[in-house]
Parts: sequence; C-alpha cells; structure tokens
Amino acid sequence: MNFLEKLFEGALWNSRFVILSAVIGSLLAGFAIFYLATVDVVYLFQHALHYADSSLTEEARKALHDSTVSHIVEVVDGYLLATVMLIFSLGLYELFISDIDQAHGSRA
Repeated sequence: MNFLEKLFEGALWNSRFVILSAVIGSLLAGFAIFYLATVDVVYLFQHALHYADSSLTEEARKALHDSTVSHIVEVVDGYLLATVMLIFSLGLYELFISDIDQAHGSRA
C-alpha cells in the first residue's frame, strides 16, 4: 500500500505542472494585448494630429474628438487587460509551480 500511495501522491503532486500551459498562455496573451495596445497608441497619435487641421468643419472636429477619446479609452482598457493577464500568469506560477526567486530580492 505504501508503494501505491507514493505513486499516487507523486502523480498528484506533479499534475500541478499542467498549470504551465495556463501560465504560458496567459503570459503570451498579455504580451499580445500589450502589443495591440501599443500599436493602437501609434495610430491614435497619427489620428490626433489631424485635430489641429484648419480645414476641418466643426462637425468633423467633434467626430474626430469623440473618436479620439473613444480610442484612448480602448488603449487604457487594453493596457489594463494586459497587466491583469501578466499578474494572473505570475500568480498562477507562484501559487502552483514555484516561488519566483528573483522577485523576492526585488524592491518592486
């Protein structure tokens, strides 16, 4: 019985490594969202440069303003979601796999 118990407990303990797929997946998803939000910021600045165009009508300027504010909210939302994914990934790793040794010596 001792052999079966050790075998089962070893398999049970090592099953925590299944979480690595969630850690890697959420980390990659976070990086992808950071990338998308950063590309959106570049387009946002290109879009916002047209706001000072003197040939814009008042209606077009208002539409550009509303669109720019909407894009800013989307960018902030993207960065927040990416940060949550990064925190989620780190949390899963520390909770199920191992402590992150470099984090314990860090002041961050």
